[in-house]
Amino acid sequence: MPPRSDLHLVALLHLAAREISAILEDHLRKEGLPKLTARQAIAMLTINRRPSVPQTQLAELVAMDRSSLSEMLRRMLRKGLISRARGDDARSLLVTLSAKGQALVPQIQRAESATTKAVAHAVGSDGADLRTKLAQLHRVRSSDATTTRRPI
Repeated sequence: MPPRSDLHLVALLHLAAREISAILEDHLRKEGLPKLTARQAIAMLTINRRPSVPQTQLAELVAMDRSSLSEMLRRMLRKGLISRARGDDARSLLVTLSAKGQALVPQIQRAESATTKAVAHAVGSDGADLRTKLAQLHRVRSSDATTTRRPI
């Protein structure tokens, strides 16, 4: 169903992100991974690129709050997709793909690649302009964080 014309920009961007996640999950199913969510797949690709990543850093890399990431990682741990170990600092948890998780990476990469191609075709972009816009949004957020806010 196409988005309503009365939606504001933030809602449209949120819907776009959800559509992209749904496209990725469709491609994961085609790869034989029907129980893997888009967020789990993105986390696994990130962990694959950065083995033994600290959990707090992983939260930033996959744009999830710490509590949501922690719950998702618990589910992934129960499925045998990852392992967690204490880092040098006893408070730090390092996340690594298990052998089972590592074995799924080629399928996840194919699904991610197919999703990227489909989205790039649909929006007419290879993502370079989006990276620029995201950097601009990050600067806006960073500058907003330094200003004083009054409660609503």
